[in-house]
Amino acid sequence: MVLSAAVTLLFAEGIARAVLGSEFTPGERFGPSWAVSARFDSDYGWSNRPGARARVHAGDFEYHVRINSAGWRDVERNRDSRPGVQRIVCLGDSMAWGWGVEAEERFTDRLEQLLAPDVEVLNLAVPGYGTDQELLVLLERGLAYRPAVVLLAFVFNDVPEAERTENYGMAKPWFERDASDPSGWSLRGRPVVRPSKHARAWLAGAQAHSALLRILCGNRALLPSGVRQQNIEERPKRAANVRAFAERLVDPASPTRMLLERMNEASRTAGAELVAVALPLKHDAYLYEPLLPAPEAALAPGFRCELSQRLADAGAALGFTVVAVDAALLAACRTGAVLHVGDGHYNGAGHRAVAETLAAPLRLILEQRRKVQ
Repeated sequence: MVLSAAVTLLFAEGIARAVLGSEFTPGERFGPSWAVSARFDSDYGWSNRPGARARVHAGDFEYHVRINSAGWRDVERNRDSRPGVQRIVCLGDSMAWGWGVEAEERFTDRLEQLLAPDVEVLNLAVPGYGTDQELLVLLERGLAYRPAVVLLAFVFNDVPEAERTENYGMAKPWFERDASDPSGWSLRGRPVVRPSKHARAWLAGAQAHSALLRILCGNRALLPSGVRQQNIEERPKRAANVRAFAERLVDPASPTRMLLERMNEASRTAGAELVAVALPLKHDAYLYEPLLPAPEAALAPGFRCELSQRLADAGAALGFTVVAVDAALLAACRTGAVLHVGDGHYNGAGHRAVAETLAAPLRLILEQRRKVQ
């Protein structure tokens, strides 16, 4: 009976693989979110799962994810760069990680192509990370790659995320004020407590190896239609808090200001230069969605949205470089180009506009560093 059941299951699995065809790749996880390539991490709360292969279906788009052996959505990298090659280490959340696009479409990959052959751009982004987690990644892992430039991809929701003990239902470490600490701040929440529910993670792993189980559980988990229009209608409401969040970048008492200062100091101590860029997401949506009219102020030369301006103010006060991409995004939008995948995360065209804007100032910084060295 056991043998008969095993043969039946194997036969059913074979039929299931034939039915799914190219939609099923053994070992490749499948699902509607980044979680199919994520894992619990006692240091950061969560992280990319080293060696993961996944295919993400979300709304009207699909993309593949490959995580390298070090736990980054990047190609395999040696700890030390090749002789004569300078490195840029990019920190960020889902925007820099490339939610919604293939890896080669991201601005980091495009930057590496534009700055080739003597520059490598390492992508150390993790979806959902705030500036606090990004600082820890830089200190504990990023600087070990000996970058010449640390590129921070800043999004407005990084501000509230740095003030919470958990994000997206997941616990994380955080910094809080501590009068007994010489720096005035202490890191809390380490080690992060492992969540108690593992069933969903186990199921995702099982589905990666069984076409039959994937069919039984539902091969596609698409979001409702009309997501793009729904998000467009919600953006003005979400943008209401952007000004308050942006002001915290220049508030000496805010966690975000402290985190930017520490990131800049750590970069300089390691012989690197911090460069930051504010990426509009779910605010100032006219910068990536052509259906929304741009305000008259946005048409003025040298325009910067509120977040970009406040980040530039923080950079001027703390001594790091800020590159604004607002004008480039707006120019592309005014030609009718849609720059996002449907929820505000940039599509290939959006990433291209960011990369092309960053390339010239980064090239100049790297050339100046070469001359000094």
